[in-house]
Amino acid sequence: MNNITNCAYLGLTLEPVHIGAPSFSVQPPMRSIDSAIARDIDGLPYIPASSIKGCVRAMASLETGVDGCDGKGLNCPQPHKCASCSIFGYSNYHHRKDSSSLVRFSSAFLVCIPVNTTLGMIWLTSPKRLADSYLISLESKEGMQSYTSENGCIVGGSVSPRHLDALRHQTNVLLVDRFKEMEADLSNTPLEFRDIFRHVIVLNENQFIGLAHLCTSFTSHVSVDSKTGSSRQGALFSVEAINRLSVLSFEIVFTNPRTHGLSLFVNTKNLRDETLDGTIETVQRIIQSGLDKVRYYGVGGKRNRGFGKMQIWPIHYREEDTLFPPSIISHPQKPMPKVFISYSSKDKAIARRLASDLQMEKIDVWLDEHKILVGDSIHRSVGKGISDCDYLIMLISNDALKSNWVSDEVNAALTKEKKMGKVVVLPAEIDKVSVEDIPPLLRDKKRAILHDKYDTGLQELLSAIRAF
Repeated sequence: MNNITNCAYLGLTLEPVHIGAPSFSVQPPMRSIDSAIARDIDGLPYIPASSIKGCVRAMASLETGVDGCDGKGLNCPQPHKCASCSIFGYSNYHHRKDSSSLVRFSSAFLVCIPVNTTLGMIWLTSPKRLADSYLISLESKEGMQSYTSENGCIVGGSVSPRHLDALRHQTNVLLVDRFKEMEADLSNTPLEFRDIFRHVIVLNENQFIGLAHLCTSFTSHVSVDSKTGSSRQGALFSVEAINRLSVLSFEIVFTNPRTHGLSLFVNTKNLRDETLDGTIETVQRIIQSGLDKVRYYGVGGKRNRGFGKMQIWPIHYREEDTLFPPSIISHPQKPMPKVFISYSSKDKAIARRLASDLQMEKIDVWLDEHKILVGDSIHRSVGKGISDCDYLIMLISNDALKSNWVSDEVNAALTKEKKMGKVVVLPAEIDKVSVEDIPPLLRDKKRAILHDKYDTGLQELLSAIRAF
């Protein structure tokens, strides 16, 4: 089972992209801009990871998740398995706990800068940026770096069409050979995107950084008074944006949902997919649906002014078998314990809460309302659930003691316990009950008490389960 998958993406800006500059951003020199964009330490514009993730979450959540949840854990069924919240993280006000995200985004950095010349549109890049975005191998990067260092003709950080035309002719043969060695598969990208890499000039990294002033453009806007139809006083302002037809690259790291105890996601926004398998492939599909919508809805600010639309494609996957490098792991990890919760239907709320808390502790929980689908044999599904589980937690209440279903489930688990010669049934009181009402085979077992001190009882259950 692969726990981590790393995927690299390329994005083509179909419109200028505006991401507002934080206070620490490097500002473009010698120009007063009312609404500047974020820049990195080298002065090059970029798209912060938080901007990409927030946009993708909003887009993906249009059709995936639980209605009314909105990342707060409210109105969601318990255990909390909202597809949107489980993948992107949430603040769960039910139990005063947070859930970390299954996806980690990197910031998007520039790979190619578009420039108009007398020979038409060309794109500028560097070996480092091609290698960092998995478009060429490290060996190709070293070959390109030595070539551009010797033959670069950009002087003093400024560029003219004559310089670019000359450089394009010099490097044309090199590029034809080098781009045949591309590691990434661009066959699924649009033809105009692939055409970019037939009109690329490779500079060394210092030359590329020196062209920061070519990466953005500026537009002027005016705010109009709706009553008078004329511009408001002092309402003229300028906006900076990453140029249209720029190429950017970013990465997303996907974590296997099962490492968080999630075997499925709940989705009430699409009746065709009310439950989704908790796999990396499912997470990638949901993320890709959000990325696809950026082409129509855009990323960043000023979208109502025609900014932000991008087309994005995955180009490189890398899978890892573990969450940590092999040198960090000194012994094999235990398999995830499986727990079956037996309860009366009248105690569903506490069963859901317990299941959610166990899942937060990376325990695989079997709960009938999520494991038994329409058309399944209930007896067969329950029997398989008990057979496959490591422990059965019986939620003891006055209603549960009267339930034939609970009695049958517990008796099956007790039979398994006797056959295996190890503890399987873990009793947990959720009501004050008379000892005489408890089945004889359970009376001498220590019980976790959840009705008075829930957190203490939960920790007792976790200690017993972790002894597995």
